Amino acid sequence: MVFVPAPFVPPPEATPQARDLANRITQVIQQFRQQYPALTERDIREAVRLATGRSGGQSALRQRAVVLGALAAAAGGLMVYLTRNNGQGLPSFGVLAIVVAVAIAAIAARASR
Repeated sequence: MVFVPAPFVPPPEATPQARDLANRITQVIQQFRQQYPALTERDIREAVRLATGRSGGQSALRQRAVVLGALAAAAGGLMVYLTRNNGQGLPSFGVLAIVVAVAIAAIAARASR
């Protein structure tokens, strides 16, 4: 078996607009910390989540539903195929179903980040 290491892909560099926005957000957070010394990191994360319109709870539930659905479909397809072939060996369809289920799970996991 030949091992081919995955190439390193550096993260994309931030645009000037993104850096400017990050600086402004940092300034606002510092001002808030002066006004509200009890401000926590959790408060900041929650504020950013609210400002960007992301809802972690719903996306996590959707991700679980997609993963469970994909795994159920793969298991069902494998069971149907094995039943039709009298349970002889792992068919190429079963392998394909498992690969598709893993791919869907990986896509759902990336989408929720």
